[in-house]
Amino acid sequence: MNLLREYIRELLTERKSDSQYVDLIDAIISNMKSGSNFADVGSEFGVDGSGMVYKVYEMKEMPLPEEGTDLIDGFKELFVTIINPNKDPKSRYLKKRAEITPDNELQIFPTPPVFEKVQKSGNALSYFANDPQVISILEHELTHQINKARSGDKKYRAAGGDDQFDISKQAYEDSTEEVQARLIPIISSTRKAIRDDRGHTGDKLRSAIENDDFRDFQKYLFDLNYQPLRLSKVSEKTKKRYVKRFYSLFQELKDEASA
Repeated sequence: MNLLREYIRELLTERKSDSQYVDLIDAIISNMKSGSNFADVGSEFGVDGSGMVYKVYEMKEMPLPEEGTDLIDGFKELFVTIINPNKDPKSRYLKKRAEITPDNELQIFPTPPVFEKVQKSGNALSYFANDPQVISILEHELTHQINKARSGDKKYRAAGGDDQFDISKQAYEDSTEEVQARLIPIISSTRKAIRDDRGHTGDKLRSAIENDDFRDFQKYLFDLNYQPLRLSKVSEKTKKRYVKRFYSLFQELKDEASA
């Protein structure tokens, strides 16, 4: 019974946390799209001392969703830096699209063709915030950023020691930190699909909700997000954690549909 109570407590905590994360990250990305709350530190792409070219934005005021203030204590501002791939000695765009640095800076690594489009766009921040692939990466990285702020900048926020940061290790694949960062974009996109998508994805998800068919709902999300969830890499225990979180989302969406 004690184990059951603990599981229910964790489940309810995760549901509330998931909802707040989605709301906060949506608010940040919405601000990126509109340019509101962001100061354009450099009007043009300029060269710094290390030879990399930056376009730097600074958030002037953190947007807070309703009842979300407890989520981001200490997370008061956000810096976004776009790196010119032609000046990046490590060619990081070959390995990743974005990352959060230890100095709380969100760095975005566009490929050379994308960087050319960004330069011509007139608003680099808005360009990235309107790209569905980049949005998913932003949601993932901002989840890490919020977790870091909530922990008081602790390095180890999940079990696994240094192995949790090594993508070649199983501890990385199954770390609580990575599991949540993979789930938040999927929870967000699922909600938006049910609300706005009138195509196959939205219809499929709405049908599962209306027919109270969690099995179909969960299977479809697994099929749709096979790569982002890294289902070929994670342990069976982590797959069960995914199922539990999807069940929480399913129940939440059912409650909202019947309200």
